[in-house]
Amino acid sequence: MSTAAKYLLSRSTKNGFFSFFAGFLTITAVCNLQSTTTANSTTCDEFYKVSYNATNPRQNPALVFDCHKSSTSSNARGTEYQMYTFEGRPLKVYAPDHVKKQTDYFGEHCVAEIFSIKSRASEADVVLLRSTSHARTVTGIGRNSRQIWVMQFLESPPNTPGLDFFDQKINYTAGYRSDVDIVTRYGGYQTRTSSNTVKIPQNRKNSALWIASNCWTSNARKKLADELSQFYKVDIFGQCSTGKRSQKFIDELFTSGNYKYYLSFENSNCREYITEKVFKNAFKNGLIPIVYGARREDYEKLLPPGSFIFAQDYSSAQDLANHLIQIDEDENIYASYFTWKTTHQPLDQNIFDRLCSVFNNAPAKTYHRLSPWWNKLDSCETVKAADIWKRS
Repeated sequence: MSTAAKYLLSRSTKNGFFSFFAGFLTITAVCNLQSTTTANSTTCDEFYKVSYNATNPRQNPALVFDCHKSSTSSNARGTEYQMYTFEGRPLKVYAPDHVKKQTDYFGEHCVAEIFSIKSRASEADVVLLRSTSHARTVTGIGRNSRQIWVMQFLESPPNTPGLDFFDQKINYTAGYRSDVDIVTRYGGYQTRTSSNTVKIPQNRKNSALWIASNCWTSNARKKLADELSQFYKVDIFGQCSTGKRSQKFIDELFTSGNYKYYLSFENSNCREYITEKVFKNAFKNGLIPIVYGARREDYEKLLPPGSFIFAQDYSSAQDLANHLIQIDEDENIYASYFTWKTTHQPLDQNIFDRLCSVFNNAPAKTYHRLSPWWNKLDSCETVKAADIWKRS
């Protein structure tokens, strides 16, 4: 059978085995070469953690079976599995919002041709949707039987309407939450293999910066910023203050050296929802993030230790301001917020490498309904203005 052929796997309900139909040959497919088996269970590496080596395809696992998902799981994922072999050509990705001039992605283990022209959608191996507003961009396209659809969640559940349109269409989910198939957060860090010398930002002014376009949110973040500004210098820009500014103006704010802190206040208080407000706006520009949005345990899990200030650790705006003043007056305390850079380094979470792994290694499945899973009750909370300083 040619390398471009498709093999179908069907689940046996009797023995938990898989029947492999290639002529009349039947074999048992159990996970992949990187799996481990015990007497009572089989453990598999998640497919998105397996890098596909295009230079030596024979080294790649033949199949990555999603062991921890079943037909009885709470989010009702499908149980029809398929395996596709690699065809030795660039992965074609239809991404409706892809606007970069560079249309080819050449990763360490992945070569992808990325395009946003709807008329070419039917030839794509993978359709990458980054917004539920993309319904019109996939309506009416001729979807071939091998095409995989991936929904990448970038916004919080309250800001992700219209999921019902994609019921029984999405094969894999991606995004910032741990329960998606392809974890692609806004940023990440891992322990360094060798020590690193870090330069502490010098001569920064004792003030904080906040840039926001959405003022009236479900977590009352504007009230938190306004109250803090009564006790500590906070410069607020964007729609919540001076109106929209140019990108050049915003960039100059970050490089001006006028700030020590950035108010990394999310627009929703949702589990694991930690965005570019921390990774790009604060960390990249040498600012200490004052965080508000996710739970403290989420920040502790996803950010380097000692790298942030959790706003709800403090009983009031004045209490938080007093802590900032204490940092300003003690160089050692200020420097301690940058110690993590000696032990941690950025972690690449590029989605395109993982899309290659999806297409070449992963079993096919379909989400019957996305909304009950993405909008589950414990994922977000609405915060009243009177309760913003209550610890959570």
